[in-house]
Parts: sequence; C-alpha cells; structure tokens
Amino acid sequence: MFGVVPAGYAAGDAAAGKARVGICKVCHGLDGNSPANSYWERYTTQDFQNMAKGQAKYSRNPVWPKLAGQNEIYLAKQLLNYKTGVRTDHNLWEFAGELSKKDMEDIAAYFAAQKPKSEPVSTDPAAKLGEELFKKGKPGMKPCMKCHGLSGHGNEKVARIAGQHVAYIQKQIWAFKLAERKTTLEMPPVVEKLTETEIKAVAEYVTGLE
Repeated sequence: MFGVVPAGYAAGDAAAGKARVGICKVCHGLDGNSPANSYWERYTTQDFQNMAKGQAKYSRNPVWPKLAGQNEIYLAKQLLNYKTGVRTDHNLWEFAGELSKKDMEDIAAYFAAQKPKSEPVSTDPAAKLGEELFKKGKPGMKPCMKCHGLSGHGNEKVARIAGQHVAYIQKQIWAFKLAERKTTLEMPPVVEKLTETEIKAVAEYVTGLE
C-alpha cells in the first residue's frame, strides 16, 4: 500500500489490527477520526507548553490526534517511540508498553487504511497567515510543505497533518520548539522560528486541508 517497507518493519495486517484497537478507540475513535474535545477550547499557549513538558494534570483531558489515513510506517514508528520512551505520554505509556512489534504493525495498518474525514476550513483570520507559512515559510524558515507536502499528507518520515485537530498541531509544535520531542532533527530548527501567533496560524490552516 505504501511501497517498499523499510528494513525493520513488516507490512501489518489491518484485520488483525482492528481486533487490537479496543483501547485506542476510546480517544481516537474506531475509525481513527476522533472528534475534538470541546474542553480543548479552554487551553492556552501555556497549557500547550505544559503538555509538551509532560505535566500529568492534562491526562484527564488529553489532546489526542486523528489517526485515520496516517502513513502506516510512520504510525508504527510512533508506537515504538512511545513503547521505548522516546516519546512520552501518560495515557500511552502503559498501553504501548504491552504491544509487540507485530501488534504495532497491525494497528498501524488498520488506522492507515481508514478514510480520513476532513475538518471544516477554518474561518479564523489567522489561517491566511498559516497558509503563507505553510507554503512559503519565512526568512530563516523553510515552508512546512517542503516535508509534509502541499496537501499535508506526509509520508513514512513525517506525519499527515491535513485535517488534524488544531489543538494537537499546537501541542506538537510546542513540543518540538521546546525540545521536548526529539523524534526528528528537521523540526526543531524550523519551528524555533515560529512565534506563538504563527503556531496557532499554521494549526488553523492545516486543519482545513483534505
């Protein structure tokens, strides 16, 4: 489905993966198109920064991503990152720790096979600035589309961000900006150039991509 599978990963079994997503669906939804939690609207920039630093108080109303249509290999890698502690999340540590490599590949295959549902195009005026940054970047910062693609669909190395929750995009950009997430060398030097306003703008733009 995604071409040649990199060494160390095998193509997963989506049917087997579906049987393993019982816990996943609580947050991500059975088809990986989890709806946003209305509570997220209360979160401020400080909250996103605190989340990036792993503060446990946010585990009651965590900001989760959509997984439908995400690249299979990318998803499998992220599950492994949680299992090994490369990425941290109070709600995922225990779950990911119990998964075998085969489980991760199967779950990734299942969610990758699901059809992503787009979000409404943002009416926030900031989305226009977000589009500019996404497509053209700014002095000292390459455009987001250079890695994520014009449509934001990503690949096995970078996430699909098209249609992703605004809150989740903000949370992850802050995690990279504060050097709390270290799963790639490419992101930190890019997002360190973004201001608080620009981070929100990018998130508002990409949520409307299909």
